[in-house]
Amino acid sequence: MKYFKHTLPNGMGILLQRVSSPVAHVGVFIRSGTANEPVRLQGLAHFTEHALFKGTQRRNSFEILSSIESVGGEMNAYTSKEETCYYASFLKEYLGQAFEVFSDILFDSVFPEEEIAKEKQVVLDELESYQDNPAEQIFDDFESLLFGKHPLGRQILGRRKDILAITSKDLLEYVSQNYQPQRMLISCVGNFEPEEVVRQAGVYFGHINGSAETIPLSVPPAEKPFLQSKKKANHQAHVVTGTMVGSPLNQAYYPLNLLNHYIGGPMMMSRLNLAVREKYGLTYIIESNLSFYSNSGVFNIYFGTDVAHVDKVLSIIQEEIHRIRENKLSSTELDVLKRQYTGLAAIGWEINQNRMLGAGKKTILGGYAETFDEMKECIFNLTAEQLQDAAIQWLNPDQFSTLIFTP
Repeated sequence: MKYFKHTLPNGMGILLQRVSSPVAHVGVFIRSGTANEPVRLQGLAHFTEHALFKGTQRRNSFEILSSIESVGGEMNAYTSKEETCYYASFLKEYLGQAFEVFSDILFDSVFPEEEIAKEKQVVLDELESYQDNPAEQIFDDFESLLFGKHPLGRQILGRRKDILAITSKDLLEYVSQNYQPQRMLISCVGNFEPEEVVRQAGVYFGHINGSAETIPLSVPPAEKPFLQSKKKANHQAHVVTGTMVGSPLNQAYYPLNLLNHYIGGPMMMSRLNLAVREKYGLTYIIESNLSFYSNSGVFNIYFGTDVAHVDKVLSIIQEEIHRIRENKLSSTELDVLKRQYTGLAAIGWEINQNRMLGAGKKTILGGYAETFDEMKECIFNLTAEQLQDAAIQWLNPDQFSTLIFTP
């Protein structure tokens, strides 16, 4: 089914896909993340996500958590560089209860100092746990170097000194400036009549007023390619190599997604898995990733290997990317690739929560939430020439930057 779209009078958006299920999934997206926080308080957006669960004018932290869990539901949240999302899964008859809780924490949180002090230790523990995992940390470090001083270069968890400096006043100011209805979207996947979702949203969110329009980020400048190595207490080398690519609104969106799947996607038949793992046995994991922001994107390749094999693997990657740029896929290769991609997408589409989160993220960043059939049509209409053109334009291995965590 196509998505139902609506905008409340105060500017808050609603996105609904109706499915036949007793379970509903709802997320409230805010077009504000790490890139919107003050430079002096990096990590404020993520800390706000934590702090909103610590008390409102009507509820303490336990009452917030139990409001959804007491009816068998689940509530969670995440922060990214350009958006924050608070979401829940529950039996569909509790839609109004979920909306009321979201409204309470988003607009009536009081950020009690004693709870904020405790939560700082929780976030610092999260930061330290993250830093103990080089296979995760290397991606953020890579993007920090790739984007430089641009807001997209900030790391989501922030800096220890900034986290310790956050006050209740900072949190209130950040929410007041950024949690505005014009920057917000309610994304729903569930068995609801559109009119009922609009009515309930109006009851719990319609009274919120604001005037904070979204200010688009500047396009990140093209930084000079880098090769950097950092010493880490690892058993093996961890490597990320890649480059900036076009925005999700660019016509290369689908070609790049299909190329990413071909080069290093989740299938054992990906080019890099065959060339590096199966042929030479040089790594256990090698994968490519494609991340999009509102006006840019990042293509990268990650692998872990013995430090003695790093140069060899990087050389194979260069050869494979050059081969893709110089030679079009055959009609058989392209047909198999399309069926692989859409088949895996269909499996992911079966998870309604993933569908709700994906559609909400695309929409809040200014994109279009397509149905599965629309996506499939776009993929199957792609030609080998379009994939090669996208590879030539965006995936030049001679312009790749590389970050290595060496043991």
